[in-house]
Amino acid sequence: WDHTPRAVETARFQMFVPPASLTSRLNAVPRRVGRTSKNGHATTIGAQRFVTTKVGARPRCVSVSRAACLSGTHGNTRGISVTNTPTQPVSVPSTLGNTAKAAPRVAPGRRVTQINRQTTHRPRAFLGVGEGLSTLAWPLVQPNHHWAVWAAILCASTFGLWGNKQRWGARVGGASLLSTLFALVLANTGVIPNHAPAYDVVIAFLLPLAVPLLLLTADLRRVITCTGRVLWCFLVGALGTTIGSVLAYTICPMASLGADNAWKMGAALMARHIGGAVNYVAVAGGLNIPGDLVAAGLAADNLMNAVYFAVLFAVARTASPPDADADYDQLDPNHVAARDEAKSDVILTARLSNSFDVLKGSCALSLAAVVCAVSGVIAASLPASWSSFGAATSTAAALAGTTAVAAKTAVVATGLAGGIANVVSPLMIPIATIVTIACATAFPKRVGGLAPSGEALAAIVMQCFFVVIGASGSIKMMWTTAPCLFLYSFVQVMFHLLFTVVVGEKVFGLRRADLLIASNSNVGGPTTAAAMAASKGWRSLVVPAMLTGVLGYAVATFAGLSFGAAVLSKLPVT
Repeated sequence: WDHTPRAVETARFQMFVPPASLTSRLNAVPRRVGRTSKNGHATTIGAQRFVTTKVGARPRCVSVSRAACLSGTHGNTRGISVTNTPTQPVSVPSTLGNTAKAAPRVAPGRRVTQINRQTTHRPRAFLGVGEGLSTLAWPLVQPNHHWAVWAAILCASTFGLWGNKQRWGARVGGASLLSTLFALVLANTGVIPNHAPAYDVVIAFLLPLAVPLLLLTADLRRVITCTGRVLWCFLVGALGTTIGSVLAYTICPMASLGADNAWKMGAALMARHIGGAVNYVAVAGGLNIPGDLVAAGLAADNLMNAVYFAVLFAVARTASPPDADADYDQLDPNHVAARDEAKSDVILTARLSNSFDVLKGSCALSLAAVVCAVSGVIAASLPASWSSFGAATSTAAALAGTTAVAAKTAVVATGLAGGIANVVSPLMIPIATIVTIACATAFPKRVGGLAPSGEALAAIVMQCFFVVIGASGSIKMMWTTAPCLFLYSFVQVMFHLLFTVVVGEKVFGLRRADLLIASNSNVGGPTTAAAMAASKGWRSLVVPAMLTGVLGYAVATFAGLSFGAAVLSKLPVT
């Protein structure tokens, strides 16, 4: 037969139905048996794909390149040997799919001309635009192209940090949400993959490193001795978040998330509104929440925070300044001295400093790696049942049976869609939190001095993680699940604020300024709480705000895991 390939998608060729005199030569070509087709039985002659077709039937065809035919290496080829009599079934090219056009009827000894169809599904051109898209591999960045995947991760994380410096970026929701949404769009438009080995590296190695780097100032002795009444306000706020979680779980429609995922997301958001984003990630990893839900919850929570801060600063206008700061307000109405004094504090200097020391950064990274190594050994030695955190669910039971293997193998290439715990041990991040707090409390000056450089590295690591969260997510899933998660966060946080102010003032007799700063430490974290105290001129509350925020980082993960497994998992899903 005469075979002339076309340049792009199809090939036009002419084929003679071989007479009986040539069948002996054709039978000598190596062949392999293939699958049964509708019109007959398929095997392989060389590298061409053929199927037996009864005389007079309408055969279908597809072509392969001449080089593949000659080399016999075409991967999708099948054919059949031709028998010695022209009345037996003959060999004609067959299709690789079900959408080929019908070919003319074939009789033995006749010569037919056939035109092949497109064999792969690729984007088609529209009005002459996109002719070259059919020749591209999708996604554009393939999962096994590791350098390209890492370049996409770092560029998306940089975009979030840059956007946070812009006025529009700060209004959208900050660096974490910008990076997540940017990666979500890239993944859902076919630019970057949804799953890649590089994503597993971020989750298995970089994410655990971020936890010790963010807790280098978690000196519990100073938290207890230097926070004063703000510590009690913080505890009232944490209680308000806990009760608000139960209220939100009972009235918000969470059934669309699934019975297991509903209480897990409630526990993760509870930890988020007692500590911060790192606690949200830690609980999501410990409870093995799917990546789609993690991304949707992060987006919903960031939008909720914008509403919360607007209400918080509106209520703060009615708060009287602390007695220790009343005289300073007359001498310093613009609060310049308060901000300068805040910057001179040791812990504030450690957390708010923009300087990066290479040696201290290297020491912080080394300490974090040692903490993760010790935590990994401890997690692997603990009973596998501990990873369920006491939750009596089918998912927790299945996870408990596989935790010991996951902890020993360190990395399982399953991607984030199945949950963070498929890549890293569920117990590793909580244990790393305990070990880091012990180090920061035992050696406050040495460990705390590493915080400026360490937290700069942690910011980059967390941005990479948020990119991975967005890349593994689905816009459709986020569109369907984010509204109920936003409603859950709204009920939870608004009840927290109302409970903190009303119960704190009426029942415990605490000052409103202290309560609002403690609420900011719960929901916003140490940096936003200290910034609020400095901007309001409440200089006596700057250090307690920072310390209670660090305390939230230290305890929120355990509060979310324990309360979620003990209470939320037992409640019915609405």
